This record gives sequence, C-alpha cells and structure tokens, in this order.
Amino acid sequence: MQNQRIFLKITACYTPEIPYNFGPKEFSTLPGLILELKEDNLLIKATTISLKPKTQKIIKKPSQGEKITLKAYNAIVKEMYYSRRRRN
Repeated sequence: MQNQRIFLKITACYTPEIPYNFGPKEFSTLPGLILELKEDNLLIKATTISLKPKTQKIIKKPSQGEKITLKAYNAIVKEMYYSRRRRN
C-alpha cells in the first residue's frame, strides 16, 4: 500500500484591524482575527464579534495601607525580584 497524501485547499479571510491572532481549529497564526475559513467544502464564518467584556470590572479605591512614591514602589519591587532570584 502506498502512502497517500491528502492536500486540502484552505482559504482564510482575516482582518489586521482586529489585532487578535485567533481563529477556528488550529488556524490562529495570522496577524489578525480570522473572520472566515474555508477548507475544501467546509466553511466556518464569524457571524458576531463582541470585544466588550460581559461584565464590567469595578476597581475600588483602597481604604487601607500607606501612600508611597513611585520611586519607593520601584525599590520594593526590585528588592522582591532579587530576593526571589536568590531563593532559586
């Protein structure tokens, strides 16, 4: 028995104006959102696009803690980074 290779004709329509590398099946490497994908006789088509989150996140102002400057914050983060590196 000979090895047979099957080649499918694949056509993808995408939009770089929506910069999400996403598409159906394993097709997600194009530089934009895939809106339509055709594999031989199979057609997969986007019918609705919603970029809004389903629930709105509400960020509350902290009521505890102390105010620090950006310089002090950066120093704390830097110290935490290096202390974790030393542990590993």
